[in-house]
Amino acid sequence: MSTTARTTMTRALGVALLAGLALAGCSSPAGPAAPAPSPAPAAGADAHNQADLRFAGGMVVHHRQALEMTRLVPDRSTNPQVADLSRRIEAAQGPEISTMTGMLERWGADEAVHTDHDPMDHSRMDVESMDDMDHGGIDQGSMGGGSMDGMDHGGMDGMMTAEEMAQLDRSAGPDFDRLFLQLMIAHHEGAVRMAQAQIDQGSAPEALALARAIVDAQQGEIDEMRALLSQV
Repeated sequence: MSTTARTTMTRALGVALLAGLALAGCSSPAGPAAPAPSPAPAAGADAHNQADLRFAGGMVVHHRQALEMTRLVPDRSTNPQVADLSRRIEAAQGPEISTMTGMLERWGADEAVHTDHDPMDHSRMDVESMDDMDHGGIDQGSMGGGSMDGMDHGGMDGMMTAEEMAQLDRSAGPDFDRLFLQLMIAHHEGAVRMAQAQIDQGSAPEALALARAIVDAQQGEIDEMRALLSQV
């Protein structure tokens, strides 16, 4: 190969090499690639709002008072149907208390904040300060057939006062059965209102499911107690 040919070939190879380097430089990114956006975190099973906290905390207090009432039944009731109803209430509400306490723990809520000072817990109220809520003179005879006349539980969500609890504790036999049914009807009606408020305002799936179950179960028991009350 002549000197001229070798020179021409060398120049061609040099041009091709420079062109390749230029193309490689153009195709390289100017900087590191931007990371792909992270997906928004999905709401967890324990997501909740203030309505859920009010429901769980308030209903724990509410159920505990119902269990206080049912514990009086074995020594005071003479009606097998009332005794059977009482056992079923205990069997349902005891586990529900555990469920709601577990919810509060998972949500990082202090149970005392939602229960010990709950405005619905009227069992701790000073009876002497309740001048406008005189429940001491309950006329049991006038309340037959399920009428709640004379027992104004408006705004109290069915919670018994300390005086009503004491009156129930002093009763026995048919008198106890009538008063137990009257008070438990009001108590259940309050629970249904609380549960309905949770259904309307809550967000936690487990709390919503429990609220619906409470409405269904306790409304059925209200109907049962009204029928029993007409027989005792």
